Amino acid sequence: MKLAIAGATGFIGKGLLDRLDSLCKQGAEYEIIALSRKIDPLMEGAKKGIVTWRRCNGFSLIDAERALAGTDVLIYLIHSMLPATALSQGNFSDFDLYMADNFARAAHRCGVKRIIYLGGLIPDVPEDLLSDHLKSRLEVERALCQYQNQLTTLRAGLIVGKDGSSFKMMERLVQRLPLLICPRWTHSRCQPIDIEDVLQSLTFCLENEETAGKCYDIGGPDVLTYKSMLQETAKALNVKREMLDTPYLSPSLSRL
Repeated sequence: MKLAIAGATGFIGKGLLDRLDSLCKQGAEYEIIALSRKIDPLMEGAKKGIVTWRRCNGFSLIDAERALAGTDVLIYLIHSMLPATALSQGNFSDFDLYMADNFARAAHRCGVKRIIYLGGLIPDVPEDLLSDHLKSRLEVERALCQYQNQLTTLRAGLIVGKDGSSFKMMERLVQRLPLLICPRWTHSRCQPIDIEDVLQSLTFCLENEETAGKCYDIGGPDVLTYKSMLQETAKALNVKREMLDTPYLSPSLSRL
């Protein structure tokens, strides 16, 4: 099976490359194309013989078509959270939709048999009540299957792992701040999942064609608020932290 991984240099992508490398050593037959906007010599040398790196700018349809030529499966792991210079007048949801549409078109034109997408866990509420982040994930999901592509979607909440940005953010907040200001969003409930469970779910879908055209919610056993996760992190680090609730929903306050 020849597969392409879009977002191969991210937290999930790196873990998936390691998982597939391990499976190949156990006898699995994968030819892996790892896609990245920038490729350095260290990346090209990693897992040589199993992984081929291809330069691909997701904002370019031509790049996406070249990257997907001859592949059977596309694993789509691209998520934008901050503006990029490529489209300076847009926001993260514009960038996500633009890139998803490019890859969906390219997959259709190149005869890619299946797309596997890791999206966001969508609560059972009207769409207009979803956060901008989750609306964007749902929009990308729909874009990827709009050209008769066979799409498998895994919807996950907070993915926890030692190299993940979400875990690093919590760890650093607790390490650095004796007083944690908790905006309203920290009382939102989520169902975090371990990175190893996500990787296992991705490889299961890759190995089982009957998952094509289906959508799966994946999550760990615990439903927690972000505030409770901060409290658990403080316990794990053996530090005492005061937490001050605020009724405001302020992204700028959170960044500060």
